[in-house]
Amino acid sequence: MTDKSKITPTDWQAAYRTKLIGVDEAAALVESNDTIWSCGLSSQPIAFLQALARRKSELCNVEVYGGIVLQPFDILTGEYRGHINYCSFFNGPIEKSLYGQGNIKPMSAHLSEIDDATRYSIQPNVMAVHVSAPDADGYMSFGPCGGVGNWGASEVAEKIIVTVNSKLPHVPGDFNMIHVTKVSHIIEDDSDIPLLPSAEASATDRAVAAQIVPYIDDGDTIQIGIGGITNALAYSLKNKKDLGVHTEMLTDSIVYLSQQGVVTGARKNINPGKINFSFAAGGEMLMAFCDNNEQLEAEPMHLAVNSNLVAKNNNFISINTCLLVDLTGQVAAEGVGYQQISATGGQLDLVRAARLSKGGKSFIALASTRGQGADAVSNICLGLPIGTPVTTPRSDVEYIATEYGVVRLRHLAIEDRAKAMISIAHPDFREQLTSEAIAAGVIRA
Repeated sequence: MTDKSKITPTDWQAAYRTKLIGVDEAAALVESNDTIWSCGLSSQPIAFLQALARRKSELCNVEVYGGIVLQPFDILTGEYRGHINYCSFFNGPIEKSLYGQGNIKPMSAHLSEIDDATRYSIQPNVMAVHVSAPDADGYMSFGPCGGVGNWGASEVAEKIIVTVNSKLPHVPGDFNMIHVTKVSHIIEDDSDIPLLPSAEASATDRAVAAQIVPYIDDGDTIQIGIGGITNALAYSLKNKKDLGVHTEMLTDSIVYLSQQGVVTGARKNINPGKINFSFAAGGEMLMAFCDNNEQLEAEPMHLAVNSNLVAKNNNFISINTCLLVDLTGQVAAEGVGYQQISATGGQLDLVRAARLSKGGKSFIALASTRGQGADAVSNICLGLPIGTPVTTPRSDVEYIATEYGVVRLRHLAIEDRAKAMISIAHPDFREQLTSEAIAAGVIRA
């Protein structure tokens, strides 16, 4: 955490000029066997990672940690394996497309533990990230995505190489700042900040969202995850009043609600009036919203998705999506079988926060099927495929929603859970699921 009162006044402009180096010079500071923290999304230093890739033949066993990359860096491809390896704390579309080449190693970690991971497990000796231009006091912001591990990495890295980009929003947050005097080297690069536009909601997404909207009341504090369903849900809340936000991810839809006066945070128990988040991903409107917006409080993940802390907000509502749910309520949100699709994320932490919150509720949402016509497959199944990781255990699940309804599973007997899940499955699969459940002894005939 940055404590401005403990920073000795200094001519930080002079320090800035002394630390300024070229991007190739910065990349040359990396040695074989180094471990580099590069964060993810808009925090990743594009020019630095490209310069690092040009040194492939000179390096061995360099480990780069990041997640949800927004452009296909060369180091993600198979030819870099053994030279510059990439470990992903959260796979995005680009990681998924390049995963088969063999140089992307997914992590399994709750996002609430990412700061502990950087400090005690990963222990990067090099930190290389984007920052905003310094403010009048010499503080640079980690930007819209600085809450994902940057604080922890900055505590342990021996070399902190920042890329100052005047286009990166200066995002408020005590943990989201680093002073010029604390960094080792500075690169300047004003490349455009890559964006991640929100997923377009389908008719099914909107139908699922419509099932959840009646459960959200004026004054609730909400957390909304990534995806078409959750975006559709947020836009459907435009007639609510005084909503609060405490979330891992700030999205275009939350910005819309804030601009419409729906999100005020007036009834939050902690940080009233503030939008608490760790990272932001969206379009140009979101980036503009983030810049010097005092309504925002960017926090490291160990605060933003800390179950006990978040639960201090009464009526905390967690809404997340998943890939599959079995008949007993086991939730798979990060992979199917042995195929890693995304990551553990903060889902379980926030489900548990809702359970601990006075008046809280948690929802896991999904479309009832995937595929079309004869190729349609039910996303509600007797059991998860072999190798599928369970993101949220059935004992933590509260509400499950599809376009066919919402069921509350908490504290139900296994047989009653199965019957409830079948009731919100696609009608074309209900008879089959019932037969399978009877054959397996989950439901008594």
